[in-house]
Amino acid sequence: MAGRVIASAVKTPLGEGLLSIAEGEVVGLEFIETVDADRVRSPLCEVGAQVQRELDLFFSGSLRHFSAGFSLAESSDFQRRVLEECSRVEFGGRITYGELASRLGAPGASRAVGNALRHNPIALIIPCHRVTRSDGALGGYGGEDTRQRKKALLDLEQRALIAEPSAP
Repeated sequence: MAGRVIASAVKTPLGEGLLSIAEGEVVGLEFIETVDADRVRSPLCEVGAQVQRELDLFFSGSLRHFSAGFSLAESSDFQRRVLEECSRVEFGGRITYGELASRLGAPGASRAVGNALRHNPIALIIPCHRVTRSDGALGGYGGEDTRQRKKALLDLEQRALIAEPSAP
């Protein structure tokens, strides 16, 4: 990763996040239990303020796709392919780990896909919460004890879709 990384705290209804930006692109967005003041010294830059506005819109149910650019330069080739394909899953949609593996031309690699998603450095903007197990179970979301957060995100998207006025 080239350039200076600006780390700032962002707020969501599901907890605080640590947003990292380098050279005008998002390189990290992770949920954190407590923001370490030593890690977060910067106020939101222009891109950070845009991401915070979009997070607010997303959680109100009115944003379907984040517009901030992101960089996966620190990811392996396979993880980058997984995350880029995951970013194409539509708001309110779901796909299984196996389906995502097949889209990549790697049928049978569902565990590898799950592992790549587990280390998604840019939560929400790359919507790995939309990827579930083939048996209908949610699967993990960024590590231990986070299934409630994944369920809340999926429920939020479903409620927003239901609330949309029907087209004539």
